[in-house]
Amino acid sequence: MDTESAAGGLLAELASAVARERTVGLGNGNLTLEEIVREVLRELVKEWLDLNLPTLTERLVQKEIERLVHRAEKL
Repeated sequence: MDTESAAGGLLAELASAVARERTVGLGNGNLTLEEIVREVLRELVKEWLDLNLPTLTERLVQKEIERLVHRAEKL
């Protein structure tokens, strides 16, 4: 077996091992690590938005109103 064939075979084995590892269930056995991280991040983003979005929206709307008033005063 030449080096190129051996390397190709090893890479194929590695790809298979990685694919198997991605499907390993965690916690209750039905969730993958990606699904758990997605759930946690979704909750963190929701909390952040609930806390910050009203203030952020108010500030942006106020800034836009000021811009429109300033623009209207120039007319």
